[in-house]
Amino acid sequence: MKPERLCSKGLIVVKALVISPEKFLEPRGGGVNWCTREFLSSLQHASLHPQVCSYRTPREPWIRLFRRILPIPFYGMIPALFRKNMVELVKKQKPKYIFLNNSESASFAPYLRNQGFQGKIIYLSHGVEIMDVINNLRLAPSFLPSKHQGSLWLGNLLKWELQIRSALDGVICVSETDLVFEEWLGAKKCLFLPRQIRSSGNDFDWTPKSRRVGLVATLNHGPNFHGLAMLGNQLQNHDNVEVRVVGGPEQVGRSLATQYKAITYLGPISDEDLHSEAQSWGAFINPIFCYARGVSTKVATALGWGLPVLTTPIGSRGYRWDEQALPLSRTPQELLKRIHEVANGKNTLKWRNATKKVIKIAPQHSEIAMMIRGFCNHL
Repeated sequence: MKPERLCSKGLIVVKALVISPEKFLEPRGGGVNWCTREFLSSLQHASLHPQVCSYRTPREPWIRLFRRILPIPFYGMIPALFRKNMVELVKKQKPKYIFLNNSESASFAPYLRNQGFQGKIIYLSHGVEIMDVINNLRLAPSFLPSKHQGSLWLGNLLKWELQIRSALDGVICVSETDLVFEEWLGAKKCLFLPRQIRSSGNDFDWTPKSRRVGLVATLNHGPNFHGLAMLGNQLQNHDNVEVRVVGGPEQVGRSLATQYKAITYLGPISDEDLHSEAQSWGAFINPIFCYARGVSTKVATALGWGLPVLTTPIGSRGYRWDEQALPLSRTPQELLKRIHEVANGKNTLKWRNATKKVIKIAPQHSEIAMMIRGFCNHL
């Protein structure tokens, strides 16, 4: 990726800077890493020539101690030297746009404004931070650190969310629901980019076993845990359905497998092993029944393999969906009915063709690039 370009006078001009935690730029990782790669690729296709500036979240003992004690969200997450160097870089290069990747980097926006930056600051959102906190507090409080359950910390987080939006010129979201959440928090202008799907089904030897389905999820995430438990309750009287669960933490996965006999817990496994394992699934399921931040990134992977995805309107957020081809389920009972219909080992060609219809309506690079250019030009 070339971060710079030359203008007619031969001077180096940086059109856009992207500020991101280093951990989200690693080639492997979870959903945030996947979305980060897609954001950077989209900015490149939009001819914004992004220069990526990354930092490591400080891990010094005294900073970690302060973060643990103080009820101040994002405290000490961006190194002081990096902030100083970024201000000097911005003053020197005068980029037209600064893109802040994920919540941690978004907290840099008020500081940039206070330092006099006059360009456009755009937040690359992976979802509104406080929504996950609320979901965990409501659905799975045992997964939430005790400090994050206190009124002072929650109040400070909400104040920070509002302060960040007041310093931003725009927000790029990965789902329709996040668009609403951002506007609720006072974001001036928002753009929703539908998820892209890269077909990679040529090396996916789909040989489903009857009544077997699977899912990949972060199990201590409130909406994932809540949805899987709701489906597990429906499956208690259906011995012939097996749900193969991939993800962590292992303690939560083992507990779910003990509580619900239909669940087989496989643990966290490598991408290669997941590719092999998923070939035996009749469908990929995503049982999400409450609004969550961001998108379910593994849905794109499953669709790219040509694997039928059974989910809900909330579980399909962020994707363009052909519900005539792959129906969405509003309740756990409906989802169970779909599982029986799809995962019986029959009509595999029908369901592969249905999956292709969903893939077909996903946006291409050119459309996403045009959307980003139009959004940035009108800020």
